Amino acid sequence: MLKSLINTSRSPSRKARPKPVLAHEPSRSDLEYIRDVLNSEASKGATELRRLIERWFASGPNLQKMLHSDSVLWKGVQHSWESLYIPTRTERARIALFPAGPGADKQSAEAVAHTIFAALTLNPRCDLLAGPCVRCHSYYIKKTRHQKVYCSQRCGSAATALPAVRKKRAAEHARKVKEVQAVVSGLRPTSRNLGWKERVCERTGVTVKWLSRAANKGELSLPRFVQSRQ
Repeated sequence: MLKSLINTSRSPSRKARPKPVLAHEPSRSDLEYIRDVLNSEASKGATELRRLIERWFASGPNLQKMLHSDSVLWKGVQHSWESLYIPTRTERARIALFPAGPGADKQSAEAVAHTIFAALTLNPRCDLLAGPCVRCHSYYIKKTRHQKVYCSQRCGSAATALPAVRKKRAAEHARKVKEVQAVVSGLRPTSRNLGWKERVCERTGVTVKWLSRAANKGELSLPRFVQSRQ
């Protein structure tokens, strides 16, 4: 619904107007459309819309605070939709909103972003929009109101698994350094035509490159007979 309205040119004829968007409750599909625009590099107004969403989140969200602090933005958002009073066959009437202007294809990216942002803030489910995801940097619709960091369980699991892998690798490296250091500390001068690094590599299975890197980082102490020569 929202997608078709955004991309439809306004007609001066009431009969030619598109179907009202707010004569009924805004739908989840409207929210999904906004999410897709945010995650697109090709959609017109996407960059400006992302900037607006970031400001909206940073405000609290507090829409009044956000708009009242920027009169230009307030005017742009306020004038991005037109209203129509619709009497019904009951005792009530309804208000319908239509995008102002000639249509997205003839509007500036900023104007398109203002129109979409206004539609978002009129959606009673707007608080379900979240992002960017800490891992994949995509905007998403929350499955629960407490979902604020990752867009999916997959991203959450992958992100939390990475520190565990790093911790495991660090522990394995520390154990390896300790074992090699024990061999290095036990070295004595020898008449064999081998340097101390080659002798350590022969006993531990590490490479000369690994040994040199560990020594340069200060992770390993050099043999005493080597220190005395320096």
